[in-house]
Formats: sequence, structure tokens, C-alpha cells
Amino acid sequence: MKKQGGFGKFAKKFRIMAAIEKEDILLLTRLMTILHHTPEMPVDKLGNNMFHMACYMGKIKMMKFAFENYHLDIEQYNADGLAPIHLAVKGVSIEAVKWLWEHGADCHIVTQVWEKSPIKLCQEMLKDPEHTKNYGKIRKILDYLRELYFIDKRGYERRKFIWAYQKFKDKNKWIGKFPLGMAREIAEFL
Repeated sequence: MKKQGGFGKFAKKFRIMAAIEKEDILLLTRLMTILHHTPEMPVDKLGNNMFHMACYMGKIKMMKFAFENYHLDIEQYNADGLAPIHLAVKGVSIEAVKWLWEHGADCHIVTQVWEKSPIKLCQEMLKDPEHTKNYGKIRKILDYLRELYFIDKRGYERRKFIWAYQKFKDKNKWIGKFPLGMAREIAEFL
């Protein structure tokens, strides 16, 4: 006789994703404890961990929780070759894109498989008829990303600004946004 309900592989991961979507930190921590699920473990078949899913869904509270408490890599690729910044773009969340950039994510990082930057992903999404309802949001993300970069003489995207930070007892204290040259001088000074 087959057992009804229970904690199958899919059911475990689905409950964790539901907690992320609800932004229920208490439920998430309890589920992770009960199910012996570590923050780095994937929650879906594409290899997305809890930080990837929070970025895709645009759940800033969960992104902060995962980043500050579990120190997850802000540029870790999933099994599909996408970093959290790419998932934030695909999820059409400008708040997630801004948060990632402000916390040191490289907004110029390319996907592992197709070698596309977040700017190129936005440009493709604007041409895709599936994304017509989100055209305004995608356009805002693209404009924001273009503010961060300029095209040099050789046609490469380059950073305009960089976030400088200083570490105090495993906590990142953000100093602020500086032009790239000034940030290098500050980094050498620190």
C-alpha cells in the first residue's frame, strides 16, 4: 500500500520554495532544520539554492537573510549556468538587481553556457513577445544596468562605479559608491 503525503524529494523542496515565496524566515529555518537541508543545497532541478530562488522571486527580505546569515556566494552559478543577477533579471525584479549590485555582485558577469551579460538578457527579453506585459519593468532594469556601465572604444562594457567595503569581524560594512579609479585607491589604502 502506498503512503499518502509524507516528505518526498519534491515535497521537501516545494515547502522550502513556498517559505521563500511567503518570506517566512521562521518557517524556512524550521523546515531546513527538520529536513536537514543546508542553504547551499538546491531546491529545484536546475540547481537553484535558496538565494537563487529569492533573487528570481525578488524577495529582498529572504536575500538579506541568506546573504547575512549563511554567507552564500553572491555570484554562484546554478546548474543552468546562471548567477543570481541573471535570475533577478529573468524574474524582472529591479529591486533585486539593485540590491545585488549594492552588495558587490558583478552586473557584468556572463552566463556560463551562452556567455550573455544581464544587459544582453534584458535586450533579448525586450524582443521576446512573451515579455510584453513586463516591457516597462524590463526597460527600467536595462536603463539601470546601462547607468552602471559604459561601452569602451573596443566595444566592451566597463564599470562606471564600484562599491567599496571594509570587513569587520565577518560583517561587510559598505562605505559607498565611488568611481572605479577612486575605489581602487581606497582598496589599496584599506
